[in-house]
Amino acid sequence: MLKGALNAVTRALAIEYAKDGIRVNTVAPGVIKLRCTNLRPTISERVAPGCRIGEVKEIVDAVLFLDGCDVHLGEILPRGWRRARG
Repeated sequence: MLKGALNAVTRALAIEYAKDGIRVNTVAPGVIKLRCTNLRPTISERVAPGCRIGEVKEIVDAVLFLDGCDVHLGEILPRGWRRARG
């Protein structure tokens, strides 16, 4: 799914389900270090040249962040969200 489409679906679902108390958010990371990316590093370099490869723990932190606050609705956390927050 394209990034723009994912953002639109996230926001539409967030609006639709807000009345039921259901929060919809998205974590949209870049390349994440997994066993398959370790085996073929050239894939990571092609997909995100010059970018730092993320860790699974960073995705977990993002999900826990969104789960821990009631005010975020229709939020899309991009790669580097922690640095952007300060």
